[in-house]
Amino acid sequence: MTWGRVRTQRAPYELLLIGTPDELQTVTHPSVVEVPEGWNGYRYWMLLTPYGNNNSATENPCVYVSQDGVSFGPPPGLTNPLATLADAQAAGWSHWSDTHLLFMDDGVTLGAYWRGSTGTGEGFYLSTSTDGVTWSPKVKVLEDLSTVLGSELLSPAIVREADSSFSMWTVRQITSSDRRVDHRTSADGITWSAATECTIPAALVPWHIEVQRIGSTYHALVSGGTSANIGDNLYYLTSSDQTTWEGSTSVAVPKTPDPTLDARHYRSCFVPIEGTSPQEWRVWVSGIPNDEASYPWRLIVRDRFVF
Repeated sequence: MTWGRVRTQRAPYELLLIGTPDELQTVTHPSVVEVPEGWNGYRYWMLLTPYGNNNSATENPCVYVSQDGVSFGPPPGLTNPLATLADAQAAGWSHWSDTHLLFMDDGVTLGAYWRGSTGTGEGFYLSTSTDGVTWSPKVKVLEDLSTVLGSELLSPAIVREADSSFSMWTVRQITSSDRRVDHRTSADGITWSAATECTIPAALVPWHIEVQRIGSTYHALVSGGTSANIGDNLYYLTSSDQTTWEGSTSVAVPKTPDPTLDARHYRSCFVPIEGTSPQEWRVWVSGIPNDEASYPWRLIVRDRFVF
């Protein structure tokens, strides 16, 4: 894999060029797990979906590994994707999309979540692995077949708690300018509670969400816009109780100087850098180019980023 480096005022960024099954290198929906000591030989494990030619039929979950968080490729022995378009259609969905990756309750089994959707229904699936190469058959863990807009169960962001239970946040769209964040809990990452609506800044209109926990504080990276600007930006929120989120509606992650990389920002992810004060993050930004007909969706990683 090749990549480039350039520096901005707030933090350096590096462009990730990731090989995809369709060979178009168009990717989005990243979710990253970091294991400093390595897991099955690699420090970073990433789950994402391609988005070749802006075609939802290509949004099939794929796994990649890296030692440096920049150069990613499939783990040796794995053929991506974990689930194909045909698998989605056989399960009753038009396509797959939103992903999340984390360790399950035993702390050693990796869990890959992704979303299936149609115009009137959505569901989340889970597949697990102990080596990153052989994955269990997918299991449906959550479903809503009565959605009006087909976008009311979006972007699972899942955290394993200190007691090995799980918390999940999702985005629910009421209208194009009214979107909510819901919270659920689970003992095993499979059976989930009913949703509780979260409190977020009034002007924020979320679309996708990512959450990380540091101690008793939850940190969210939200893609979306505000009531004054329904756009694609990234915002940073925190919570101490999982459901009350506070933060600024100012854009948290700046765009690069190159609009062909990230004129807009989509579902992104981050991991904390341990032992830093103020807290620093490694952020993988999903960039949407200004001309989608001519340029692909790409990932940009920003290191030692401070919100």
